[in-house]
Amino acid sequence: MNRRLVALLFGPALVIALVVGVVVALNREPGGGATVPFPTAGAPTGDAGADLVAVREAAGIAACPEVDAEATAREDGLPAIELQCLDGSSGITLSGLRGEPMIINLWATWCGPCREEAPHLAAYAEGLGADPPVRLLGIDIEDPDPAGAFRFAEASNWTWPQLADPEGRIRTLTGPAIPQTLFVDADGRIVHTHYGAFSSVEQLQATAEEQLGIDR
Repeated sequence: MNRRLVALLFGPALVIALVVGVVVALNREPGGGATVPFPTAGAPTGDAGADLVAVREAAGIAACPEVDAEATAREDGLPAIELQCLDGSSGITLSGLRGEPMIINLWATWCGPCREEAPHLAAYAEGLGADPPVRLLGIDIEDPDPAGAFRFAEASNWTWPQLADPEGRIRTLTGPAIPQTLFVDADGRIVHTHYGAFSSVEQLQATAEEQLGIDR
């Protein structure tokens, strides 16, 4: 069998095998841990035909929180920038988030470490109980598909409110890396920023207790 015949017979099979191998490698999770998959096709993407309020409600995600409209930004606190709710229903000014401590997580569906961190955030929120001493808030960064972001949140068992930052405006103030998590006291002061993914719910619990006095 000459070389040309071998190439004709086996060339296509080798190409297919190579493509399959690349796909498998790209979808293999680092460290073998359980993570949340990227959203898949099948639901409306972006704003194209998607009633995002209905998508949010179906996913079990809470609506955007109330803010103190008269609060002024503080130098050591959240910036006075307005972000839209992920469902597009309204916008809130971050500096108006006052009155109770908050944990604000910056994430995106395209962020691999965010997927790895997602189950730990869900477990922490569940452990807070029915009357949580701290509020959770998510900010979806530079994500072109809000409906897909809600599907990701639902698959992650997240229930807390989500904002959209399609231009990454908050990252110009907090730094470019995500995930990152801001610990904010009741007066709106950022007391700590955790860069990178939490590796366990215990790590998140310990950080919340140390920075905000939350012992759950």
